[in-house]
Amino acid sequence: MPAKRGISHIEMVLSFIIFVSAVGLALYFFSPANSSRLVESTLTYSFREIGNNISISLDSVSVKINNDTNPPNDIAVNISGLSKAKNVRVETSGGSILESSKNGDVVSVTSDLGWASISLINILLSDDFTNGSAPLSEINESFYQISSTTSEDMLSEKRALSLKEEYDLNYVMLKEEFNLPNRIDFDFSLVLQNETINTEREIPDSFEIFSEKRRVKVLRDDGLREFADLVVRVW
Repeated sequence: MPAKRGISHIEMVLSFIIFVSAVGLALYFFSPANSSRLVESTLTYSFREIGNNISISLDSVSVKINNDTNPPNDIAVNISGLSKAKNVRVETSGGSILESSKNGDVVSVTSDLGWASISLINILLSDDFTNGSAPLSEINESFYQISSTTSEDMLSEKRALSLKEEYDLNYVMLKEEFNLPNRIDFDFSLVLQNETINTEREIPDSFEIFSEKRRVKVLRDDGLREFADLVVRVW
């Protein structure tokens, strides 16, 4: 009958190494320090996801009106190649709104009082705008000259309100859409000049809160642009 083989020294060492490794991994993943690192990294990720979710692109076309050509009240501007799918808003250099509409590459603009006192208009293009009802006009490029075109990304009040509604109605699903860890919670607020779009959840007393605030530019529902504070918290 063969003798029983004892546990070798090498096997004992390997078993000890495996045991220590398992204990080390458990301490790493469940230690308070690692939890803090997880929350901090989640804050950076959450801020980026929320910003991407409520951001929008705004194109601006600066147009000089050639007053000496005596343009009619209704003119049409060709903006070929610029944001065909976006809606339009037209402002004077002083911020007054002019009636406008958009059909493909053509923006029609109406100045009820004529163009004698208007030398520059800004054609703004964004998905957040609603097209107006200015009558379609024929293009006469002698009436105007495009001076410059710019494009910038900013946050949208309309989209922030939509995200708040989703947060309030189905927070769990929103967390899944953002791919956030189950044990992490978050909220956000957009602090505007005259109001705050705010979400919040009950935070246990023992939890540490991590937050980030940035100054951002916002496209308001009324088409105006202003600076606001975007605040994101995780715990």
